[in-house]
Amino acid sequence: MKNVLTLTIIGLLTVLSSTAQNCTFDDLQYESMYSDYTNSGGSDDKDGCSFSSAMTNDNIGNKAIPFNVKDINGNHYTLEELKGQIVVINFWFIDCNPCTSEIPELNQMVEHFKNDDIVFLGMALDSEERLKTFLKTTPFDYNIIPKCKDIVTAYGIKTSPGHVVIDKNSQIVYSSEGLTPETVKNLQAAIEAQL
Repeated sequence: MKNVLTLTIIGLLTVLSSTAQNCTFDDLQYESMYSDYTNSGGSDDKDGCSFSSAMTNDNIGNKAIPFNVKDINGNHYTLEELKGQIVVINFWFIDCNPCTSEIPELNQMVEHFKNDDIVFLGMALDSEERLKTFLKTTPFDYNIIPKCKDIVTAYGIKTSPGHVVIDKNSQIVYSSEGLTPETVKNLQAAIEAQL
C-alpha cells in the first residue's frame, strides 16, 4: 500500500512538472470575467481592449488587427496611431507562472531598447484592479492593458505567454506561444531585425 501511494505521488508530480511551462487562455476562471464583453470600441470602461476582426493562428505576414486599447494609466493606443513604430505585444495573465516568470527578462529587454521607437503593450486577461495590486510587488515595464481576452482570441494566441511583433507598416513579423529558454532571446532578435 505504501509503495502504491509513493508511486502515485511520483506520477502526479511528473505530470505536473511536465506541463509547468505553458498555460492556456481557456482557463475557466476568466470566462465569467468577460461574459458581458460588448466590443464597444473602447468606450465601455469595463473593457480595456477592442478590435476589428479575427485572425488565424498562422498570422505571420498578415496585417495586424486594428485595435483600440487603454492601459491601466489611462493612455490610449490604436494600431493606426502606432504606424511607423515597432509594436511588441505580450499576451499574459497573473495566474500563469510562465507569464510572470519571464517578466524580469522582458523588463531587461525593454531597457535594452529604451532609445528605440518601440511600443511595448502587455495585454492581460486580468482586471485593472487586480493588475495594479500585482504590479505593486512585480513591476512590469510594458504598457499594461487590462481585460484583453477577446483580442487574445482575435490574434489566435491559445497558449501563454504569447508574443507578437508588428513592424512599422502594421504587419505581423513575429509570433510565438509558450515559454522556452529561448523565448525572450528570439523575441529580442525579431525586434532587432526591424530596426
